Amino acid sequence: MENVCVLSPLFQPREIIDQLFECARQRLPMLIEIDTIAGGTAPFTIAGTLVEMNANILSAIALAQLVSPGTRCIYSSSSGVMDMRAAMYSAAAPESTLLHRGSTQGAHYYGLPHQGGNTPDAKIPDAQMGYERASHFLALAYAGCDIIHVATGNLEMMRLASYEQCVMDNEILGACFRIVGGFEVNEDTLGVDVLRDVGHRADFIGHEQTLRHLRKTRWQPSLTSRDGWETWEAKGAKDMRKVAREEVRRILSEHHPHYVTQEQAQELDRLARAGQNRILSRPGARAEGGSMARLQDKVAIVTGGGTGIGRGIALAYAREGAIVVIANRREEKGQAVVNEIDWEGGRASCAPTSALSPISTTWWSVPWRRMGESTSWSTMPGWRRPSPLSRSVARDV
Repeated sequence: MENVCVLSPLFQPREIIDQLFECARQRLPMLIEIDTIAGGTAPFTIAGTLVEMNANILSAIALAQLVSPGTRCIYSSSSGVMDMRAAMYSAAAPESTLLHRGSTQGAHYYGLPHQGGNTPDAKIPDAQMGYERASHFLALAYAGCDIIHVATGNLEMMRLASYEQCVMDNEILGACFRIVGGFEVNEDTLGVDVLRDVGHRADFIGHEQTLRHLRKTRWQPSLTSRDGWETWEAKGAKDMRKVAREEVRRILSEHHPHYVTQEQAQELDRLARAGQNRILSRPGARAEGGSMARLQDKVAIVTGGGTGIGRGIALAYAREGAIVVIANRREEKGQAVVNEIDWEGGRASCAPTSALSPISTTWWSVPWRRMGESTSWSTMPGWRRPSPLSRSVARDV
């Protein structure tokens, strides 16, 4: 299944349409996701934002059906609102939850399944996280959301991930789904005969009906403490975050799932690379003409290219045919971007360096024998401006 994120307001860049068309041609099921910000990339009002979201998602679904009728699509949203005081996207505001309830109803109106959900705005697994998670999950579940996504382990609008949060989310989801499950009313559950049997003795614990329904109708938590104060103190007076941390360590030490074999992983990698190369080999896939087309076989050195804007620049240069040198203080970050470029069929190398050392050391550490003329430098904050070497021609190294 492929996740296709359409953009707001009402505009789709070429790469999104290319992705959509290719998935439709391959008959891949798609999550057509919209990440609108009410008051930022859409009207301030909830109703107005829902109009923009709906138009955007339906247009993408229509395009997919034009390419390949019957392509399976899921109506998806991770939208939220703009907090006007902080000038930040708020994923867990009550109004963000209302957007998801509205988009769920819209999806079901068209007979489509709906995927929705946001992460907390909280930065750590604390009380703020608890109320944001519970209110959001419960509202989505009651709205009939078919898939609650970004539901485990994420914090601060998907910028943070936490193992503790994963198991705490599992607890919250379990409680929410039990509430949504409701209860059954029939002759047995009304318990008139039980009341007659027990009478005024208040001894329902040992009754046969209690034993029959105990495991079927009562949700049992894994982390929540329902002990009295004295018992809770005797067990170490642990709050939920500490209990969650212990549960995480237990799972990591005991749970060892069997993943694909090395041969299977290599075959999957081969198939993925072949697909990437097939797409990139199409005429115009790398460049639409203009100045960027001249980067074929040129050298682009990107300092700070392991993260953020630098990473984006490195990927863009590579997609235009450049040989990319990623100069990064953290080698593992730079190498991760090199792997991304290699995955897409491009050419790149990581040259670990320091903001305190001459940038020229980066150039001479590149492991190619001949590279051609350096045509572009992109210097991220914290890096010194390159020396005149950027205007020279590389020699044999």
